[in-house]
Amino acid sequence: MSEDVVLSWSGGKDSALALWVMREELGVEPTALLTTMTEGEGRVGTHAVRAELVRAQAEAAGLPLVEVQVPAAPSNQVYEERIAAALATPLLAEVETVAFADLFLADIRAYREERLAKIGRRTTFPLWGS
Repeated sequence: MSEDVVLSWSGGKDSALALWVMREELGVEPTALLTTMTEGEGRVGTHAVRAELVRAQAEAAGLPLVEVQVPAAPSNQVYEERIAAALATPLLAEVETVAFADLFLADIRAYREERLAKIGRRTTFPLWGS
């Protein structure tokens, strides 16, 4: 992995482990962390981790955090549009690959690969199968 990478960040232990694997085992430093926040709730959409904690994690990791605001139960279309908009911002516009801490859910992996390919991005899964 030599191109720029952004790491999808939930605030959970799998995200932290993926960051460690990227840095220590793969020699890859992410450009930023990317997370979705539920509008009006101030929590990460996937695990309901408080925004303050995720921001502190990003600061401790020494990486910028890109927050994508989404409704409480976004349609796939809304979710995809907002992620695409975040990936088009100046910080992430040159990022070629999005890393995910997914371990084993093949259907979610296929969804991520297909949707990101449509906007010209690749995916990587540094923890896959561990």
